[in-house]
Amino acid sequence: MNLLGRLRGWSQKQPEQPPTAFEKALATQHHQEQQLAAGAISECDPRADHLNRRACQFYETGQKDAAEAAWEEALTYDPNHPETLFNQGFLRWRQGQLTDAVLIEQLEKARQVHGDSCRLQVLLALVHLERGAVEAALPLLETAVRRAPGNRQWQGFLTMGRSTELPRHRFLHKFEGHTGPVNAVCLSPDGRLAFSASDDKTIRVWEVSSGRCVRVLRGHDGFVSSVFPSTDGKWVISGGKDATLRLWDVALGRCVRTFSHEMYDVYSVCISTDGLLAVSGGLDKMVHFWEVETGQLLRTCEGHRYAVASVACSVDRRFALSGSLDRTLRVWDIETGRCLRTFEGHTGEVNAVCLSHDGKWAASASKDQTLRLWEVATGRCLRTFTGHTNAVSAVHISADGRLMLSASYDQTVRIWDVATGRCLRTLTGHTSDVDSVWLSTDGRLALSGGYEKILRLWEIAPRTQD
Repeated sequence: MNLLGRLRGWSQKQPEQPPTAFEKALATQHHQEQQLAAGAISECDPRADHLNRRACQFYETGQKDAAEAAWEEALTYDPNHPETLFNQGFLRWRQGQLTDAVLIEQLEKARQVHGDSCRLQVLLALVHLERGAVEAALPLLETAVRRAPGNRQWQGFLTMGRSTELPRHRFLHKFEGHTGPVNAVCLSPDGRLAFSASDDKTIRVWEVSSGRCVRVLRGHDGFVSSVFPSTDGKWVISGGKDATLRLWDVALGRCVRTFSHEMYDVYSVCISTDGLLAVSGGLDKMVHFWEVETGQLLRTCEGHRYAVASVACSVDRRFALSGSLDRTLRVWDIETGRCLRTFEGHTGEVNAVCLSHDGKWAASASKDQTLRLWEVATGRCLRTFTGHTNAVSAVHISADGRLMLSASYDQTVRIWDVATGRCLRTLTGHTSDVDSVWLSTDGRLALSGGYEKILRLWEIAPRTQD
């Protein structure tokens, strides 16, 4: 079925697979005369119009290189040609070559140059629908349909936006109460509670549904750098710049154990899935393994040249992962303490690491403004994720391994498609550095926190199509 046919099929609510927004937009090119009649874009160079139409024809027949060349030539005649920016940009976005934020910025600039026509509003709305920002798309589509009530395609897009078929990523609410920057956040396995660690020397426990603080855990004698929940949700472990780890009973709000062994500042902690082992890293450049039940230090691993910023433990408790300010990641055999392999490639400090649930993949976030996906068995870098405009401070992979969440000092949280490297959505709202992110076990909620002392909760709806 051709693209136009797929669009018509969706309109009749009988598709085998709904077309993507990009395919809808390509189909729309076949009906430019009707759409331009309803809201023409002013001052567009006709040569750019012609080349864009040719590019769409090339793309539909599988001539992708020819399509790209035609779009590039169109932009030489009109650098802000709306359809060309949309079509070329959407394709590059799907291929992970640019982010949603960049594409929106380009189209907004076209609005300034060519005027706020109905057609430009629709193109922007299609981008917003694809990125799950339905709340941004609907006003644009409603305005376009109101100004051109006879345009059935635009009415179809509006109907699609009002349906429940598209993924929706949106801000839910804030958690306020900390008096210092938030360094780490996490969610309980059942998604009912949130935890945060702060420079104000406390860990706070929050009710996710309401954003209400239900408990404040006090005991650290310095900034609290990290917090991590047990699989059963009964405990959280924290690490701080007072050179201790502390194990907390969540229900009682009481510290039940303190781990200390002449360490320097602790930057990162985690607990193994079975709850028997704790892993920590910090300023002393070492990775430490602890017995949770007794607080006994089992083993110390040396190898990093600078501080260890982040640690993670595999589900099967066979190995641990560390990321360091020396720009490397290391995989450690927990039983022997031996370094199995070192991952090299980042050009800046590694601020955060995490492991996929099956332990096959590792992700890292770096001061070099990128994220990387690694094959644990070989240490090979599989993909580099670009788009952040400042240091990337945190990363978390979803339980199903499909999505990755990142935080950055560029004040954004980003959702990535792991398989393609594509930035699906840039979440904005933080007003300062974002230091930590966490995805719920079911992948439907994201939590972020940072320098502005608050946490933000986001709805991350699953995608129904690629």
